[in-house]
Amino acid sequence: SANNQLITECYLLNVSAQNRTMYKSLMEKDNLLGQVVGVSLSVSRHLIASIGADQYIRIWSYANKQHKQISSLCFKTDLNAVAFHPASHQLAVGTNEGIRFFFVVETEPLLCAEISGKQCMSLEYSNSGHFLAAGFSNQVFIIDPNTFRIQFILGPHRSAVTRLLWTCLLYTSDAADDMQCVDLGGRRIIKKK
Repeated sequence: SANNQLITECYLLNVSAQNRTMYKSLMEKDNLLGQVVGVSLSVSRHLIASIGADQYIRIWSYANKQHKQISSLCFKTDLNAVAFHPASHQLAVGTNEGIRFFFVVETEPLLCAEISGKQCMSLEYSNSGHFLAAGFSNQVFIIDPNTFRIQFILGPHRSAVTRLLWTCLLYTSDAADDMQCVDLGGRRIIKKK
């Protein structure tokens, strides 16, 4: 555009037996200026949280085949990651200043806790919701989402942790390069190539 602002759309994919390629635009054209940085889905409550380069977190509803924004919250720092708790009652947002935890009550996110730290670039709740893995620079903090206390720290990795994935094990971006993984007890397991 004329003022070098990029409008990026987010799409909701409808996967059904009849139509596997139907995309619906989730965001109205003037709702978002800048790049979509992250998206997290709450299946049980039919909500989507999006974060953007415009420093807004937005909560969207996709219930009853309606796609509408139901709340937004502006931050004064860059947003890097977002994750809904598997039970959908909590939302974690990673920023350049740490993590902010919100309870998602009705439609408004309510701030309930903060953990300070530099550059939280990735967030991922465990499948059961017992833990939250947070990539702070080149370390991974394992956090109890009920007490908001750091349980243990994994690392350091050789580079910044930009992606996290829970299965039975926790995979990190650095570990994926080396074919390494870390189990829930914090022991490093090196897989042979």
